[in-house]
Amino acid sequence: METSLETSGQRRILLFLSLAVAALLIFQASKIWLADHRLDSEAVATAERGAALIPGDGSAWDRLGRLRQWDFLNSDLPGAIDDYQKALRDNPRSAHFWMDLASAYEASGDDGRARQAYQRAESVYPACA
Repeated sequence: METSLETSGQRRILLFLSLAVAALLIFQASKIWLADHRLDSEAVATAERGAALIPGDGSAWDRLGRLRQWDFLNSDLPGAIDDYQKALRDNPRSAHFWMDLASAYEASGDDGRARQAYQRAESVYPACA
């Protein structure tokens, strides 16, 4: 498809649209980079702000949950369980997220919910052992 760019007005419109698309892409890429950078932080509050930057990305909440659960000095199992549940709201078919939730339930002593989460992980990934 050919576009006529004979007049300066048409060239300006094309330039403006190109710059607008470029600005949008740069903004989105910067947001994703900042979220990833924050998620790599050891500070829970910083990682939480990073996870909030990427709505719909369950892996960010799962990473935050693992950070809370496996912090040996300040373990926060209720916070980890909440983060795993947020991850599952974004991606309920992830056996990995279900296994992390089951692990947190088991560590907190809630064997009934842990068993349910393990069974759910098996149902979404039936080829598991």
